[in-house]
Amino acid sequence: MDEAPSAIAVDELPDTVASDQLEQQILSACFEQRRKIGLELHDDLGQRLTAVAFLAAFLARDLARTNSPSAKDAFKMEKLLGDAVSQIRLLARGLFPAALEDGGLLGALERLAEDARAAYRIECRVLWHASASREDSSVALHLYRICQEALSNAVRHGKASRVTIELFCDETKIAATITDNGVGFDARNVRRGQGIGLRMMRHRCKVMGLGFRVARIRDGGTIVSIGD
Repeated sequence: MDEAPSAIAVDELPDTVASDQLEQQILSACFEQRRKIGLELHDDLGQRLTAVAFLAAFLARDLARTNSPSAKDAFKMEKLLGDAVSQIRLLARGLFPAALEDGGLLGALERLAEDARAAYRIECRVLWHASASREDSSVALHLYRICQEALSNAVRHGKASRVTIELFCDETKIAATITDNGVGFDARNVRRGQGIGLRMMRHRCKVMGLGFRVARIRDGGTIVSIGD
């Protein structure tokens, strides 16, 4: 493990959620809603647009064979539909990480990093240090969602161009860090009510019995730490 970057710890995030029970209910409701929307996007809208994209492809080729001036527009329609299908699949995977079931936590995080590179044009990598496998699906889902939220915050709010997700796992403990090179974490935003995602990350750690810390890196950027 590389030496951790020097960091300035920020104040503990304010706890404005009414109770642990309410937080858990919110998490469960969010997961179910994400699952439903993700499946609908992938299995319904995604499939419909894929069918339309195939029809557009056939139309474009028929028009091209007859030297129709409309062929160019038809090919453009095919490309736009293909891009829309790809975007829907990205959204569906973000809402409902089926990769957790297919390839476990590592596979899901690698897919998350791949999607981030494609969608945001950033450098994103996953480093995995494990001497044992953690098969607990609940823990895997919590860790995935924390990494997903931290990655999103790094890009959207931190304007980061590089994000590293690093996990450490053995028979008795698990830990993770998400580090970026963005503008740095600003605790004032949390106090102004813009830190719902951070509070939910902290609650997920609490459910797993793990500590949660967000810090500003001295040379720029933010590090989110999960563990004891």
